[in-house]
Formats: sequence, structure tokens, C-alpha cells
Amino acid sequence: MKKHYTFFYFILVAGAGGCLNTPGQQENVATASFGSVFQQDAKGAPPFSDTVVSDTPADRRIFEEKWQIARKTRGALPEKALAVMQAFMGTPYGSHLLDRSSEEHLVVNLRALDCWTSVEICTATALSARDSVADYAHFCQILRQLRYRNGITNGYGSRLHYFSEWILQNANNGYLQDITAAVGGVPLRKTISFMTDNPLSYPKATDRIQVNSIRSGQDAINGHSWYYIPKTQVAQMESLIAPGDLLVLTSVIPNLDVEHQGFAVRKNGHIYLLHASSTRKRVVVSTRTLSGYLAAVPQISGLMVIRLQ
Repeated sequence: MKKHYTFFYFILVAGAGGCLNTPGQQENVATASFGSVFQQDAKGAPPFSDTVVSDTPADRRIFEEKWQIARKTRGALPEKALAVMQAFMGTPYGSHLLDRSSEEHLVVNLRALDCWTSVEICTATALSARDSVADYAHFCQILRQLRYRNGITNGYGSRLHYFSEWILQNANNGYLQDITAAVGGVPLRKTISFMTDNPLSYPKATDRIQVNSIRSGQDAINGHSWYYIPKTQVAQMESLIAPGDLLVLTSVIPNLDVEHQGFAVRKNGHIYLLHASSTRKRVVVSTRTLSGYLAAVPQISGLMVIRLQ
């Protein structure tokens, strides 16, 4: 097997306790509601990449606050990213955060989060904490590198719409490692094609160039060997999960990879899920242990464990 629906499907599984992670779902919103749009410094940017950033002054203030937390947190990337995510607890959940404009630009929204953007933003903030000062432009560059294929923003199809492709790209970037097989995962055999199988759900992916970009992402996913831990086996191996690991919850849908994601936290000797929840409408820690959470959600087959590095 190798990111962030039909409307009916969204209603069906919104009770899963988190954000539905079917790739690239979008509302038919014609205009953006951002406070500012600025041209990112293109120095060092890949050729042909759009460099516009859509954000508000509040997003920049929040970045500086969270950057200070990451900078002061001892430890490596997992500890810093987890500290940032914990600082976001209580932040409102937002839906369709990247699809509110008719044009594809880098969206920076730290005022509301979904399950995918929360992981991206916390990872990018932790990576930017390697800088000696809070450099918002550098944070935006890192976020673009995480979110877009090869770090290039060039239309809707250039965004990573499947979380498994996000894992592949950012493993190649050196930011993370898929440790699922090492902690007891079994082969996950799927052919991922959800977006190209449901073209009417993706009005931004109507032209050949965008469709081909999405299909190339599917091909990359399908050319890779994947592993997962069936949810019935999670309780036995949770001691191998470390706080700050990314918990990537796999889908039961045959042509779809991932339903949801968040961070691992340890509490009372057990692993819990820290995530942006669509049902609880904010960033929270799950009320059940990880294995209990998974058991309660029929749309989830198991999980992958990703370690930031």
C-alpha cells in the first residue's frame, strides 16, 4: 500500500471520535477568509513553486508562543512536537481548513486544527525550534516541505492528500521513521485509489494535470510495502510506543489508507491518543486508552506507529 469523501460518508463516520481523514475532502467555498496573504521569500524555494502564504497576524503570534515552548523543551524532535501539541489542547477543531479558497496556496491556520494539520504544524514548529530565533518564514518553508509533494506548491494535485504519502515523503526528508514493522506490525495489503475512484467528490481535481499528480501519489503508495498493527493486538504491544510517536489509524475501506492521526501520550501506564477531535470539537486526549479507543471505532482497522527523528 502506498492526505488533512462523499458528504454522506462524512456524516456516517464523524462519530469516530476524531477528524475523518478521507483525503482532500473539500467544501465548495469560493473565497478564502484569511486576514492576510503575503509572498513568502522565495530564496532557496524550488522552481515553479507558488510562494503565497495565507494566514492572519494571530497565526504568527501563536507560532511565536508555540516556538518558545518547543525551544525550551528538553529532548529531541518527538518531545518537542508533543510539547507543542499539548500546548494546543483546547484549540478548536476546524474542518476543511485547507480548502476554503479556489486557489491552492500554503494555508497557515493555528487558530483551529484538524487531525492532519495539527500533526503538521506541531512537527514544523518543533523542526523550526532548531533555529536560534523564531523565524516565521522558515516555519512556513518547513510546513510547505511537509505538506506538498517535493515541497512544491503547484495546484491542488501537488498537495499530499494521502497520509501514507506524507509518511513516505517525510521519511525521505529525514524527519521520521515508520517503525510499525519493528514493533510487531503485519503486512498491510491494499491498492489505494480512493480519490481517483471518487472523482465527483473532488471538484478541484478535474483537469488532467491535477488528476495525474494525484495518481502519481497513489502509485508511490502502492509501490511501497506497508505494515500495520491490527487493533486487537494493540494492547499487547503498547509498551513499545513512546510518548510523541505519531499514531496513524488505518482504514477498513479497501481503497483508502488512513482515517485519523494524532500523538501518543502515556498516562497511568497506558498509551492514549492526543488529537484534534471532530466530535469533541477541540484538541483533547482520548478518554479511553488507545486500544479502547480503537475498539470503539468500527471504521478503524488498526494503526501504524511513526517516530519523529
